[in-house]
Amino acid sequence: MSIGLFIGRFQPFHNGHLEVIKDYILPKCDKLIIGVGSSQYAYRKDNPFTYEERKKMITDCLAYEHHIHNFEVVSIPDIHDATNWAKHVLNCVHEKIDVVFSGNDITITCFRSDIMRLHVTPESGPHASDIRKILSEKGNLGGMDMVPLAVQDVLITCKARERLYYLNLPEKFIEKNL
Repeated sequence: MSIGLFIGRFQPFHNGHLEVIKDYILPKCDKLIIGVGSSQYAYRKDNPFTYEERKKMITDCLAYEHHIHNFEVVSIPDIHDATNWAKHVLNCVHEKIDVVFSGNDITITCFRSDIMRLHVTPESGPHASDIRKILSEKGNLGGMDMVPLAVQDVLITCKARERLYYLNLPEKFIEKNL
């Protein structure tokens, strides 16, 4: 049985992630470990969602909306040490990984070795930063069509638009109005 690892921050999990998992990754492995990077960060402009919210986005989308069950979601906190990051990631996973899938240049660089197979995923869909920007714009009702329905439910429940709007306000404005 081959086990694949797909790492991302999933801020939020979007249609591009789903497409890559369904069309590119799952045909190449029997089980997929989805590593949620920067898992210790939340309520920040670039990392607005908690690990639990991101895990729910992924699980609800894959298991309930698309009936995919051969996956597991794991937390991968940042250690801010590129030299030891790949080893840290593998320690977080607790399973022998046969292949790593990524489209992120830093992840690709950290995992290049003769020991581990590495597949560079095709770029698909919008960037999560573009989705966060659209969702943060007051009065803009767009962005939800870029994420699966199950993720839309999580974003509505956690009041993502409001959270992103406030996280994107200039610090001077926030300090002045507290």
